[in-house]
Amino acid sequence: PPATAEVRARFTPGDEARRSPGALVRTDAQAAGPLGTGGYRIGFSHLSRHGVGEHAAAEQNVLNAQLVQLLDPRTQLRFVLNAADTPEAQNPGSLPADSARLHPEMAWPNNVRTGSGESARQVQGGVTLERTGASTNAQIIAWGAQRSLENPIPVAFIELERTAGGARAELDGTRGRFAWAAGVEAELQRDTRLEWTNDAGERGSERA
Repeated sequence: PPATAEVRARFTPGDEARRSPGALVRTDAQAAGPLGTGGYRIGFSHLSRHGVGEHAAAEQNVLNAQLVQLLDPRTQLRFVLNAADTPEAQNPGSLPADSARLHPEMAWPNNVRTGSGESARQVQGGVTLERTGASTNAQIIAWGAQRSLENPIPVAFIELERTAGGARAELDGTRGRFAWAAGVEAELQRDTRLEWTNDAGERGSERA
């Protein structure tokens, strides 16, 4: 984070889809500055687009945040948070060569009929403790993440729930002409994946 507070913002409209201005819209904002014995940095972005063809719309929102605090001149504590929300990401599919030449804006009809695409949300956070010594450095890290996904495809409607996390500890240093490092790490991930029939882009009543 910077020594003095700063705020930035940017707005980008576009005509990507060759329709009206605003078919592509992106907004970025960032704030950063000192806080306590350290500082912070927060960023947010929003993207919305309709795509150059049919069934190619997408929207995404992303948040990134970081907080750093000095516990003493040699010890630093850092928190990180990342979040992403993609409520819509349509998949127009691929086209045969003749269709791509004659109608490059079209989507594969079966993808449109089945609402192919995805919707996803993810949150991940972590904390890091670092200590720098005269000849030895230490680092301890812990993190966790949660993700959910809905993915209609022409042959099924897929749902995924993922939970993950881990911890790591490291030591490294120097002794004379030698450098050394040691560490231990543990991670855990659990996925629950369900597959249903695709009912015009919605979850059907039968498990596939």
